[in-house]
Amino acid sequence: AAAFVSHRLTMLLEGKVGYVIGGLRRLRDDHGLKGEKLKRLNAAITYYENNREYMKYDDYLAAGYPIGSGVAKRRLPTSGRRPDGRNGHAVDRARSLGNASPAGRLPQRPLG
Repeated sequence: AAAFVSHRLTMLLEGKVGYVIGGLRRLRDDHGLKGEKLKRLNAAITYYENNREYMKYDDYLAAGYPIGSGVAKRRLPTSGRRPDGRNGHAVDRARSLGNASPAGRLPQRPLG
């Protein structure tokens, strides 16, 4: 069980959500699961399908964002924009001060 979970977690962290979904579907279809096990597996598949667009963990990690807390989703430049184009985060505040490229001057704290 630990190897199964570890493999799927690795695939999620590599941005391979589609492979995880496909593998879970195959597991469901090939093993003839019934009852509570089938219900739980279908719930997991549905969750991954419904949240696939937010599961870009490979991009989040490459950018140095923490994952699992919702922080990555809130900090990505394409999410949560206000009508004026700003999202209220430090990069946008720095841009509003006239810095053409503030990212190079902002403190960087990538994950180890």
